[in-house]
Amino acid sequence: MNIYKGRLRMVAVLALTVAVLALVVRWSPRQKGFARLTDCLSAYYEACGAGDATMYESCFADPLRSGTRRDSSDREHLASRLRQRAVKNWVVVAEPVADRPVRTVLVDEVREEGIERVRFRLEFLNSTWLIVGVDPVHRRQPPVAYGTDVRKVPDASRTQDEPPEPEETPEP
Repeated sequence: MNIYKGRLRMVAVLALTVAVLALVVRWSPRQKGFARLTDCLSAYYEACGAGDATMYESCFADPLRSGTRRDSSDREHLASRLRQRAVKNWVVVAEPVADRPVRTVLVDEVREEGIERVRFRLEFLNSTWLIVGVDPVHRRQPPVAYGTDVRKVPDASRTQDEPPEPEETPEP
């Protein structure tokens, strides 16, 4: 019987150790914020698409964050506005430019009505990247409208001076 009691104690101590470790990991402070510029921008665009006002506000530094809260005290209205701002795709145009301590990033936002270039200014504050400024730069029309079936777009690689290739007709 003593062997069984010893094993039972060992299993109980092991289970208690695992439970304590799980609690420590669960309740340990997690690093909040964005370690990289692109993490912050990804969260921004994800929040816009999901209509997540809390995540959206977490991407901004003050005074932009407090201005957003002041302008849209109704969370449902802000969520609706965010979904309207959602983009189909976004692309970082060039490597971030360091304007110490602020970095400037140009992003092309692809929307149904066109492509808009936006300038984001991000700053590393309290161990996280946050947006400190957003400026639209310019809007342009894409070469092919969003949603167009590309199989129906004329071949752009052929110049206007070249004659079209003859179609093969079956021999009788």
